[in-house]
Amino acid sequence: VTGRNGGPQKALGYPGSLCKSIKLSEKEQAFVDILLKKWPMFTTAKTLVRRGIVPVAGHASTKVTQLRKKGVPVESAKQARLGDESLSSSTRGYRLISS
Repeated sequence: VTGRNGGPQKALGYPGSLCKSIKLSEKEQAFVDILLKKWPMFTTAKTLVRRGIVPVAGHASTKVTQLRKKGVPVESAKQARLGDESLSSSTRGYRLISS
């Protein structure tokens, strides 16, 4: 689902569960669990490093790409700003997109 300017639609209410056909590794599931816990706020790469999900902040985007390929709806703050100009330009991180 896309919002204005072709970007992801602003998340309004995450249902709290993923399709049962999505199989995640332990680290991937921990990543998603953190996103769910903090939703609708964005989770920064530094938070993921502190929680031991990724070894360095630069690996967060790679993990997000892996999750997206498996069907997990994740958006970055940069993508969210495309559909919501009111989102602060200083906002960083990732969150789940509602379906």
